[in-house]
Amino acid sequence: MKRISYTCLAVFLAISLFFSLGNHGVFAYWLYYGAAPQTLTLNLLTAVAPWEGSEVLPNDTMHGKNHVALIEAVLNGEYVSGGEKVNLGLNKGSDSYLNQKIKDRQDYFWRDATYLGSMDFWQEDNISDYFAINEATNNLSFVLDFPKKNATEQICYLYTTSVDLGASRNPKIPIGTDVYPVFRTTLLKNAEGVWEATITEIGYAASEYYSNPLLGLAWEPSFDYDNWNAGELGTSTSNAIYANTGLNLEVNAKDEETPVYYTITKTSQTDVKITVASDDTATVKVYDQSMKLVSVRAGSQGSKTITFRAAKNTKYYIEVIGDTVSTVTVA
Repeated sequence: MKRISYTCLAVFLAISLFFSLGNHGVFAYWLYYGAAPQTLTLNLLTAVAPWEGSEVLPNDTMHGKNHVALIEAVLNGEYVSGGEKVNLGLNKGSDSYLNQKIKDRQDYFWRDATYLGSMDFWQEDNISDYFAINEATNNLSFVLDFPKKNATEQICYLYTTSVDLGASRNPKIPIGTDVYPVFRTTLLKNAEGVWEATITEIGYAASEYYSNPLLGLAWEPSFDYDNWNAGELGTSTSNAIYANTGLNLEVNAKDEETPVYYTITKTSQTDVKITVASDDTATVKVYDQSMKLVSVRAGSQGSKTITFRAAKNTKYYIEVIGDTVSTVTVA
């Protein structure tokens, strides 16, 4: 996987600094190198300028989880591959990909269709091409919730998550179980008619199937954005985050002394291996329902990798502590 060159990064930082000093007419054109050449036109009047809450967004380009890049694409994106060029973003004219899809859905007279998700049955191939910016965003899912036709308030909500939702008819997060984190970024059209990000909040929403706007078919895993809640999960065992075999869990703690809690329940007796990876000293422990440390079969409690025997239909709690950002693999 390619990374944005240090030269491009230096140029970006210099331009950002120039903008912050008061130049209000700066534009940047970035070329992202990868197997499928793509470009994005970045308008520094909007998303590149930090907005309230933007600092909470993960920007892991190497693993396809750069939320800021995805937001910028939704606002100002332009896709180029070979001889094909597609205007994507809300600010790229009335005939842009997103504006056309919004208009199409607003014109459905037989059902309320004011949303477009990356898991949309009819559009997921296009979306996976258009919004996978050099693989910087290809592990993100999103739902764009936009106004009803003839609405006076010019506001959209963009929900983004890097949680692996699963495949068709096979959700990784059981239906009805909270997906966390799901970030909600509010997009507003300003007085000049330009859409811009104004606030990002961290929250969660129950897993559900995406109801396709065209026919209402629902078999792609998604989340209930209509009932999204602001707030943090995993701060205690009472709101522990769902975990299961095969999930890579992104841990974001307030500080190195604050633990994050996950919960796992297996339907049969089995060994569970938990590995924590971080740039610092994050470690993992496993407790039973009574918050007693469980006996481990390999490793030791408070190390980076442990294996324990999970009893059937028994709830366990996983505690990760020691770093603000880490990844936990459950196998």
